[in-house]
Amino acid sequence: MNKLLGFSGIIERFKNAILAHEPLAAWCQDQFGKGLTLIIGMDQRNPPGETECPLIILTPEGPAIDGDAPDGREHRYPIGIRWGVVNEGVIRDGNVITYPGQAQADRMGQLIWDALQAGCGDMLLPLAEPELEAIAYFPLIPGWMLVTVTTPYLIGGAQIVY
Repeated sequence: MNKLLGFSGIIERFKNAILAHEPLAAWCQDQFGKGLTLIIGMDQRNPPGETECPLIILTPEGPAIDGDAPDGREHRYPIGIRWGVVNEGVIRDGNVITYPGQAQADRMGQLIWDALQAGCGDMLLPLAEPELEAIAYFPLIPGWMLVTVTTPYLIGGAQIVY
């Protein structure tokens, strides 16, 4: 019997891919002196704090969408991926002032994407468009991307073909 992957199954695959990705783990250790915190779901009334950073949060985002493909034969699961780094540092070089946390947050987003590509390569992952909020929460710099995983309709383990 073939089981529908669903939100929980996709998030489990994402979790395993992120935890197994050595470049991400090594980068967090090198940049922040500790491993990342991975959170599945989130309580908006009690969000994680700066001490949990670097962190990644995985959440389902809205309902699964059925039949949204041009041929109407797929399931689509939007998964939110949030991450955050904390860096109060400032680099002054003459008249140029740089906040390195912005580059760290950008790099972490790329490493997360690399982890998903490496660990979930058999899933159809569209290009994601990451966003950073480098000003509003400083010194916390959060990032966000929405990844909508597409899976075909299956009956008895075989894809339905009309």
